[in-house]
Amino acid sequence: MAGPPRVFFGYSSKPVARVRTLQAGMKLLREAGLAEPLPWEELQTAGRYLIDPILSAIAGADVAAFEVTSLNLNVLFELGYAIGSNRRLWLLRDPTYGQRDWDAISFLTTIGYSPYINSDDLVSEFGKQEPHLGAKTVYEGSVENALVDDPSAAVFYLKALYETDAERRIFRRVRDESRGRARIITADPQEAAVQTLSWYAEQINAASTVIVHITEAGREGADIHNARCAFVAGLAEGLAKPLLMLAPADYWSPIDYRDIVERYHSATDAYESVDEWLSSHSALLRKVHDHAAAKARALAGELRRLGLGDYVAENEADALSEYFIETASYRELLGSQLGVFVGRKGTGKTANMLLAANELAADRRNLIVVVKPSAYELQSVTNLVARFREIGEHGYLIESLWKFLIYTEIAQVLYRRMQRHPEWSEAKRSRGFESFVREHEEVILEDFAVRLESAVERIQHVTTTKQTVAQSRAAISQELHSQILGQLVQQLRSVISRSRRLGIFVDNLDKAWDRAADLSELGEFTLGLLSAIGRIQVELARPALGREAAEVTLAVFLRADIWEQVKAVAREPDKLPVSRLAWDDPALLGRVIEERYEAATGAKDGTDFWRRTSCATVQGIPTRDFALAQILHRPRDLIYLCRAALATAVNRGIRGSKRRTGLMLLACTRSSRSRRCALRSDTRPRSMSTSSECGTARRG
Repeated sequence: MAGPPRVFFGYSSKPVARVRTLQAGMKLLREAGLAEPLPWEELQTAGRYLIDPILSAIAGADVAAFEVTSLNLNVLFELGYAIGSNRRLWLLRDPTYGQRDWDAISFLTTIGYSPYINSDDLVSEFGKQEPHLGAKTVYEGSVENALVDDPSAAVFYLKALYETDAERRIFRRVRDESRGRARIITADPQEAAVQTLSWYAEQINAASTVIVHITEAGREGADIHNARCAFVAGLAEGLAKPLLMLAPADYWSPIDYRDIVERYHSATDAYESVDEWLSSHSALLRKVHDHAAAKARALAGELRRLGLGDYVAENEADALSEYFIETASYRELLGSQLGVFVGRKGTGKTANMLLAANELAADRRNLIVVVKPSAYELQSVTNLVARFREIGEHGYLIESLWKFLIYTEIAQVLYRRMQRHPEWSEAKRSRGFESFVREHEEVILEDFAVRLESAVERIQHVTTTKQTVAQSRAAISQELHSQILGQLVQQLRSVISRSRRLGIFVDNLDKAWDRAADLSELGEFTLGLLSAIGRIQVELARPALGREAAEVTLAVFLRADIWEQVKAVAREPDKLPVSRLAWDDPALLGRVIEERYEAATGAKDGTDFWRRTSCATVQGIPTRDFALAQILHRPRDLIYLCRAALATAVNRGIRGSKRRTGLMLLACTRSSRSRRCALRSDTRPRSMSTSSECGTARRG
């Protein structure tokens, strides 16, 4: 390296006192001949997008230094870009400030930083750490080994923090891509607020395009979420992925990426922006999909190539069939006519639903309807329940509402099948059904959440005071299009009689259970579903004139804590057809990882996973038994633990050492049974200096 290293400095413009300290430190570095500082403020930006010269300066510098005492969005975007583009980093932090916000974005807390208080500290830390001579970049240590050679036809979507109208419309459009060739990888802040850096890198690299949805400033938790958005967007930019950033119109964009944020004024604007973006990239998605389909799946046994799938079933729906473990609950699901499947979060409810739906759908004679509502605000529903409880008609209201939603969902799925497969439209009765749906498309063809909101809004106008039960029921029926529904049921029976089996699967109801909601009324709303599906089964199983009825299967998947609330409001809970999803057998749970290992490597014996990737024992206990003893007995926890342990091993340069890989597994598990502990072997941020003060770098 000729001359002193060039060091790009990224930092917030406030507080002024901290800026002055950094400027004084940069002056001392230059005068001492230790470095050639390049402050972002001195870049030539006239007539250019501000982000362009900044990213060029980071790419051309020997070291990218970022001041990360506070969560400055400009700095986080630049930091993500520097990591994704494989630049050497030097992170600076004033340890006299708290670091709670930094800890909240935990996937960077294991990156070392240099503590400083004054300009002399900054010069001293540079001489001590020599960041320009580092053996490995963060990219090489935590990102590179998580990447695959070829991306898939996928859309990576980092959702907004709250289910606003705009978020619903955006997610609906993103989800529509899955009906074509694209896989949807969703980072849901409500589901998985804590992910590793390698996870983000892996998912972004595997995608063909990246969409990030920023939350309005002022909402609770928006600061942390938007900081995560800024970093993820910068990482995508560094990994050279097509990037769309969306934000409400009144969002004040950080100056770095102000010109690459798409602002919207309404939910319709947001939808149109995403639709235009995805439409413009559809050719890329098709090209990547065709390339991936043509290339044989490479099965490699090395740790860096070993894929164990995702612990969230929705993110691996395409590959789930390769390593799914069939349990007694799954076989019961396939054979049942009516059932409620209850399990803790992470026990495989969605996985069972997805596989059962796919297996039944493999027979073209079957019609499968999956009801998976997105998270929506149910306060209006609970208000209705309370209002109609006064006259004793809340049970009828809820059952009628669910029947309206499920019948229209069946009709929507059947109509779309007819559009895709003309052979379903040949019969005269099918053409009559299609005409009926088109005639009432505003009632039938809208999204589930839209139909629910519309129905609730109409019923809110029903007057309950001084009305008899008969009058209230008549008013409810009228608002829910009872006449149309009666005709629709007849149409459905006529067309469904061509099916061998009608399967209706209802999942995702836990999205509606907000902490602030009235749980008893939500319990009644869910219980109403269980009552409605019994009646729906009877009505649809009744044969149409001259034709044999289709076999009807209805299954509802509920989280265990939700089921307890439902039981609390049910009159006879023991009579409900309940099957519990549990993993009490450790041998069966261990197969979850072993089957995935077989699918990824082509191994004939999945138990080789433990022998090939870890030591024989930990604390005198076989590694397999030790790992199973550290987790809650559910597939999600085991997959999360093993993925994190392997990532830690690979990122520390461990290729084939069984002993050291086993120690990584031990490090990930011994201190806690929680998933959070499994993120990394050292859960505390560490300083690069010898100071006892702990912290992590980020630009503030």
